[in-house]
Amino acid sequence: MAPLADTVGISRAVVVTAYNWGQGWMAFITPTGLILATLEMVDVTYNKWLKFILPLMGIIGVFLIIMLVLQTLV
Repeated sequence: MAPLADTVGISRAVVVTAYNWGQGWMAFITPTGLILATLEMVDVTYNKWLKFILPLMGIIGVFLIIMLVLQTLV
């Protein structure tokens, strides 16, 4: 990630933070790991889970963008 940060001209910490936040953000909807098993145990369909989580992902996504812009400016 360091060469990418150097090429773009921003701090290496910002690139690593963006990568980590993006990975965590996508973990809400990717059907891997324990998401599907947990949904099956509580008898919730994946479509119902997506309808619940997508508005929250929008709010979190806007927050992440704001925080990355602030981190880049500071």
